[in-house]
Amino acid sequence: MMKLLREQKKLPYLFSLACGASLPLAMAPFDIWPIAIIALSLWFRLLLDKQHSLGWHSFFFGSGLFGIGASWVYTSIHDFGLSSAPLAGALTGIFVLALAFLFCIPFTIFQRIVEKFSSAAPRDASFVLALAAVYVLGEWSRSWLFTGFPWLYVGYSQITTPLAGWAPIGGVFLLDFALALSAAALALGLAKQGLSRKAKYLVLALLPWLTGLALQTLQWAAPQGDKIKVAMIQANIPQELKWKPHFLQTTIDRYLSLSDELWEDSDWLIWPEAAIPQPLHRAKTVYDFVEERAKASKTLFITGSLVRENGRYHNSAVALGMGDGAYHKRKLVPFGEYVPLEEWLRGTISFFNLPTSIIKPGPENYSRLNNHLQAGTQLTPLICYEIVYPELARAKDNEHPVLITLSNDAWFGKSIGPLQHMQIAQMRALENQRFLLRATNTGITAIVGPNGRIIKQAEQFKQTYLSGEIYQMQGSTPFARFGNLFALLCCLLSLALFGLKQWRLDRLA
Repeated sequence: MMKLLREQKKLPYLFSLACGASLPLAMAPFDIWPIAIIALSLWFRLLLDKQHSLGWHSFFFGSGLFGIGASWVYTSIHDFGLSSAPLAGALTGIFVLALAFLFCIPFTIFQRIVEKFSSAAPRDASFVLALAAVYVLGEWSRSWLFTGFPWLYVGYSQITTPLAGWAPIGGVFLLDFALALSAAALALGLAKQGLSRKAKYLVLALLPWLTGLALQTLQWAAPQGDKIKVAMIQANIPQELKWKPHFLQTTIDRYLSLSDELWEDSDWLIWPEAAIPQPLHRAKTVYDFVEERAKASKTLFITGSLVRENGRYHNSAVALGMGDGAYHKRKLVPFGEYVPLEEWLRGTISFFNLPTSIIKPGPENYSRLNNHLQAGTQLTPLICYEIVYPELARAKDNEHPVLITLSNDAWFGKSIGPLQHMQIAQMRALENQRFLLRATNTGITAIVGPNGRIIKQAEQFKQTYLSGEIYQMQGSTPFARFGNLFALLCCLLSLALFGLKQWRLDRLA
């Protein structure tokens, strides 16, 4: 009997684990978006029961979410970080548990505050609304805490649903809040007795969707100027060969041959992140040739390259031909581009000694690329991981007439990572209502429209190029102007309403 009771006590935690583990199925590449609201609704319903600890249940939920959703980390560490399977598994496990711990902190703090300051805190409508706010605030804090890991936000799963209308207003976090609010209402509907009361919460759950559908009709930005013919090269260089000296000439030949027929018919020609695996000054012969071709054909050429400046190496984007200037990447990938605690970790295992782990971040007062074809405009390409940060992609002051991201997702192999990365980039296009160009080594190379939908994409893991037509956009969405302000205000208002109700209950107690 005691054994049965112990097993029954474990079931709710397993339920939280399962809810979290199911959430990545709502996102790319699976895209079963209804799972997001179902999983959140069932989890919120579980947390309505006072006997359940918010801290522990959120830890198990986070473990499931990141254990499945960030499983591609194992591929990067094992296949390309030259680590053994046990070591890669251990490092991946530590990474997942660390993220789960960060995920549970806001819920734990919320529960402690409630228990300390409120003697009567029923888990009712105001509680679940506050819970939705805590969920979103936790996701927001993950965008900057310890340099941030802005991945696996539940809002990304809704990019093709009516809720997507919220993204240009307040970004992915306002979309998160709309989804969490809808899930909270459904959770209350499940908990209530009587058909009429259930129907009331069902109507409340539908409101974010109906409002989002109406918001999708609003256009905050419009095309400016003539259409631009663009082409992007996807050379499909295997990651295990990319930095090998004997493969360098093959890499150069591949990029030049794929570009050869595109110069005359392209306004912009783009190569991906660190296309030529040499610093810019050492590949001068190649880039001198490219600059001549670009000037002769009146083409703006943009490429990713390692750049040495003042004795420091940067992961950069460089413009040549009908453009000039260099942009240095500001948000670096831990271990991939720099080694935290370098003096202790570098050299201990191969993973901490990758070829690109010597990169330094660019300055906060960064320079942009000058575009001489569209006179007076500048471009700020975001390099790989930078596109996952909503604030970096904000088209404030018309900084991004077009969003450009250069990446090398070969580090992810054939895992779900590149597809998640692509979906995140789509959200940046939708938030700002901008065309987005995504040039990658192995895929997914794509052109995304201002509505966040993919217009055209190259086949993954294929040596090819992608060409198409885009427009520079003018005008700013509310998100571009105000960032996450609306999302944060919704969260704070929800918490304030909960606090006010608890204060009134305490006064009556």
